[in-house]
Amino acid sequence: MSASWHGFSDTGSYIHHYEWAIGQTRRGSDVMPFRDAGLSLSATLRGLNLTDGATYYVTVIAVDAVSIRSDGVSSNGVTVDTSPPFAFVCHQRSRNLVNNPSFEGYKACSSASSLSAVASGWTVGSGSWMRAVASSPYDGCYSLYFFGSLSQKVTTTPGTEYRLYFYASAYNDTSTLSSSISGTSATISIPSGTHTFTTQPTHHQAGSKQWDEFYFLFTAIHSETNIIFSSSGRSGIAIDRVSVDYCLDRRQENAGDGALVFDSDAISIGTRNYIGSSPRRIFTSWDIEDAESGISEYWFALGTVRGGEQLQRYTSVGRARSAVTASLRFQHGWSVYVSVLALNDADRKRVVHSRRFQVDFSYPQEGVVNDGSVDGLDIDYQSSTIVSANWRGFFDPESRIEECRWAIGSSPSLDDIQEYRMVPDVFNASRIGLSLSHGQRVYVRVICTNGAGLSSHAVSDGVTVVLATPSITAGSLAVSSAAPGEYDADRNVLAQTDSLHLSWKGFVDSTALLGYEVKFTGAGILLNASEAQWTDVGHVGTALVTGLTLQDEGLYTAHVRAVSPAGLVSPTVSTAFSIVSTPPADTGAKINSSWTGASVRLYWKGKFLSSSAIKYELSVGRIAAGTDVLKFTETVDTEYLITSSLLDRSTNFHILLTAISASGLHSTVIQEFLGFSK
Repeated sequence: MSASWHGFSDTGSYIHHYEWAIGQTRRGSDVMPFRDAGLSLSATLRGLNLTDGATYYVTVIAVDAVSIRSDGVSSNGVTVDTSPPFAFVCHQRSRNLVNNPSFEGYKACSSASSLSAVASGWTVGSGSWMRAVASSPYDGCYSLYFFGSLSQKVTTTPGTEYRLYFYASAYNDTSTLSSSISGTSATISIPSGTHTFTTQPTHHQAGSKQWDEFYFLFTAIHSETNIIFSSSGRSGIAIDRVSVDYCLDRRQENAGDGALVFDSDAISIGTRNYIGSSPRRIFTSWDIEDAESGISEYWFALGTVRGGEQLQRYTSVGRARSAVTASLRFQHGWSVYVSVLALNDADRKRVVHSRRFQVDFSYPQEGVVNDGSVDGLDIDYQSSTIVSANWRGFFDPESRIEECRWAIGSSPSLDDIQEYRMVPDVFNASRIGLSLSHGQRVYVRVICTNGAGLSSHAVSDGVTVVLATPSITAGSLAVSSAAPGEYDADRNVLAQTDSLHLSWKGFVDSTALLGYEVKFTGAGILLNASEAQWTDVGHVGTALVTGLTLQDEGLYTAHVRAVSPAGLVSPTVSTAFSIVSTPPADTGAKINSSWTGASVRLYWKGKFLSSSAIKYELSVGRIAAGTDVLKFTETVDTEYLITSSLLDRSTNFHILLTAISASGLHSTVIQEFLGFSK
């Protein structure tokens, strides 16, 4: 054993010599009685039979020239430690000591709407600001986005070691989350000190966030420990699933007689979300201690084989029990081994090698989410409140798809209708019992996670819930000839038997109208299948219907209805119409005239025959086809009184008489009179 000393003095005579002794107590000399060390300020004694684990003290006395002895001064002791550090494995951990660790406010997602509920159990620092974020939380329904500080006190036992881990994300306060965001730095204050952590840079897809896990160890000093998060910079930070726990069943790992431990479970390597989005970052921690002399320093190395240093040579981390490789580049698929060298204060060391860890930096291939229950088909409208989805294309060749979660939201970025839930079938899911309203559009979000804890997400294009049929407000339907003639037809009287034109209005739906359907009926008249059945005529308010086989003088009814995209149909609007496909027939009878004073009355009763009402157009002129006496005058009577100064009993007059049916078809006759004599 060796010892050194200083600080003794004697101003009266001088120091003559020093004496030193070794004992198992302060000022004790049971191991070696006091012996003269001369004027040397150090001494060494070899050949002692010291006990491993025992603590020994050196006591020194100064003697002056007149043999006056000083009080003995003892060292603070040295513990004999002949064994290297040991690795430990935790077989059972405690429950999470943090209240409301995932910011759910002890409520179901659908009801935790207020910020005070979401952040219950947490203390917000003065001048701080926070908001609950429902968009892509790591766990549950919400994460907490804040500026300033956020803290919570947890009950702890002094001297017990605790583990703190949480998830953090660089997140800007936008509704679309479509920008690239640099890594955000923040601090966490615990008894081991104030530690800075930085989230990885990430490109935010719509409605998604990249989460990184952070891990710290601390030994409690008091019965209550305050965990304090503080953000820095201008962008704030989002956190989720904060956990503090301790080991309930910690056992020493069997190391045998050697100083090397292989395939140790005392070393943890990040496999689920420790990696984040960067191929440069792997997190590792270890539980290696020395109960006798304590650890003076840890060194760790990384290699592609057990015990190798190909990726990183042994690097000191002081007394820290975790490390992050922030400057190395790993390749996807590599096998990585971590080696930790622990050196105790007695200069004894132990080297511990981890189990094999396969680097997986690839996110699962992003799939496609379809609305609806039929595999591979996507619907845009539905008439049910049951929300179903099916998805395909999520794939991971390295670690496979381990789990999928799905959520339902009122927008592509929300899960406010249903929070994320695990699905037993990783390809489809359905949810009944939802309270949805007519016209509401809902979106399904799916997150699938591989064995390395990396996730990809996809969102459906949405489905609109249609619970009501299209309505009719002052609905009307008009039928007209497909090819109008020279003369206007009466309403709903047609001249063609093979085609017609329909127009309608007054159909309303708050969601959308897929289109319209028409059909025809006729009392006692045989219609072909295309006429008697509902037929799609498109989505505008008019239709030209061809290929009909309607009958002359037939009486028909046209029907139209609106169809919603969900297949619901409106009430029917109908109107009757008839067919007059031949013009009035000329019977050959003459047009008669008679003078009444200075006026002339024309008569043509029985001149024309038609199945419909007839109206007439009459013109009279002094030349053929002339109209100088009477011009294009309409009447429904079969006689007309002409009064004109041009009438003359000795002049030839020409009469142009047109008979017009209700469908607009017409026949015209010309007759000449000499002075309108009979």
